[in-house]
Amino acid sequence: MDHFVRRFLRQALAQKERTVLIDFLHAQLGASTIQPGEKLEPALRELLYLVLGTPEYQLG
Repeated sequence: MDHFVRRFLRQALAQKERTVLIDFLHAQLGASTIQPGEKLEPALRELLYLVLGTPEYQLG
């Protein structure tokens, strides 16, 4: 998650927004760690979609 924020946003996300995105990723993966598998790519794509939809990205 932090990789996408550093790569695509010019400013850091608020802690609350960051927590929401991390919780989303955990829910998509069904785990709190990232492991290779068929769920990984779709989960990361959806996370990136959410990051690119943030006001921080839109204003960047």
